[in-house]
Amino acid sequence: MKQYLMLSALLVVILRLRLTEGCTCQPTHPHIQFCSADYVVRVKVTSKETIYPDKVETTTAPPTSDGQSAVELAPWLNEPLSAARRGPPGLIEYSPFSGLTDPNRPVKIIYTVYIEKIYKGDNFISPKQFVKIKTSASDGLCGVTYLATRERYILSGKVVDGELNMILCDYIQRYSEITRRQKQGLKYHWKKGCGDCNVGVCYGQYCPSHLITDNCMLDIAPTEYQCEIDFARCTRNERGDCTWYGKKDFRECQSQRALSKSRSLPFQP
Repeated sequence: MKQYLMLSALLVVILRLRLTEGCTCQPTHPHIQFCSADYVVRVKVTSKETIYPDKVETTTAPPTSDGQSAVELAPWLNEPLSAARRGPPGLIEYSPFSGLTDPNRPVKIIYTVYIEKIYKGDNFISPKQFVKIKTSASDGLCGVTYLATRERYILSGKVVDGELNMILCDYIQRYSEITRRQKQGLKYHWKKGCGDCNVGVCYGQYCPSHLITDNCMLDIAPTEYQCEIDFARCTRNERGDCTWYGKKDFRECQSQRALSKSRSLPFQP
């Protein structure tokens, strides 16, 4: 236990040091990201606007299957976003870019997305409508710069002064890459488990072998088998301890991970 505490303190120091170099997100489970977010939605990205201090570059998705584009359905989406402009009722108002002097340096990205499903945050967002989500234009400042138009994603983030925001540390994943168990978590399990068990991080041999009452431990040692993230959820067992719960796919992943670790051990004659 002493080794675990020492390692935890070391991880905190390393993370704090790396934060000065750019965006660094502490590894965690999607369940924890779900619980800490103000909103979690499934969306289709329709356009991406790169915002400069005095100009806007826009990439708009091609027309939908019925021949209508996002702009035709909501013409205001194609209007340049000036320093302070209010869109239709219910949308966000953008503040001036104070303190920015380089006109060639983008300051933010605003994605226009179509809300297909709301898992959390229906007090902020309505389904089946276009909304705008803001992020930094720099991945070094935790901006989400890589979303592609016409693609579907699970997005999450915070609502600040009526604006939908997201950063790299939020739960952001291409919908086609989400596992069956993650979909079940989004629909049923994660919301019920918020405020109960937490997820802590540990590293390889320093991970505790015993259960911790209020925490599931996530091993962040490099591996291709992210069994807990892909196939399990953290919940309490009959004794009241928090533990990873999964089904056949989780157990198979654990077996493959254990076999991979055994093959990588040095030979001892």
